[in-house]
Amino acid sequence: MIKIALRFIYYKLFAPHRKGFGVHSPFVFNLVCKVLAGRDDAELKKLSVWRKKLSREQRIVSTRDTGAGSKSHKSKGRSVGQIVRKSSLRHKYGRVIYYLVNEFKPATIIELGTGIGISTAYLAIASRQSRVISIEADPEKLAFAGRFLEQIGADNVTLHKGLFNELLPGILADARHPVLVFVDGDHSYGKTMDYYAQIKKYINEESFIVFDDIRWSDDMEKAWDEIRRDPTVVISVDLFFMGIVFFRGGIPKQDFVINF
Repeated sequence: MIKIALRFIYYKLFAPHRKGFGVHSPFVFNLVCKVLAGRDDAELKKLSVWRKKLSREQRIVSTRDTGAGSKSHKSKGRSVGQIVRKSSLRHKYGRVIYYLVNEFKPATIIELGTGIGISTAYLAIASRQSRVISIEADPEKLAFAGRFLEQIGADNVTLHKGLFNELLPGILADARHPVLVFVDGDHSYGKTMDYYAQIKKYINEESFIVFDDIRWSDDMEKAWDEIRRDPTVVISVDLFFMGIVFFRGGIPKQDFVINF
């Protein structure tokens, strides 16, 4: 944790391209201005209120980690509030995926790691026309997510219980394009690279992938570094904790570290 904290301080001090300054790619400049610089609209304000309400929830949810697990909690059960505060997507990054969906309006959104539905909500509310398919192996979390998403009216979500490597190929094969895949589970090098290899087989140039927790471990950072260097990736955007890759043709290959 100390290592990550020191690297984050270095990133905040020296990462270029704050607010789009020095970004010569029109595509990325538009991304910075419309997605990263976005403020809370009415829907995001509602989601923020819901998130804060859940962060105070004391109800215990039995948890069963099938991936790399949690760094801060090793018990079999956690309160909803603990999950929101320690494991769920922060509102700042929820805003990013919300505006990514709002800007590009992918026909299909695939989420690897539903959790209790926080990130799923940001993805679903951003575009009611997009079909959101979310996979989670933990039945207790999935049940809670289903109730939460129903409460906020996210009726464009289909939840699947199971393992990513078993369900992902079939879901990708049936997906309408363009596709957004949000990878937020099993933060290990091998599994992350396996999922990336599967995803690449089915997406087109207008599709894109968002990886959460790219600095979660040395393994995740290694995976992110290999992915952004992949020749098929045209644009990579590094927000320190989150990484985004695009495959659009007609754009020179570039990597951007955005001070976010």
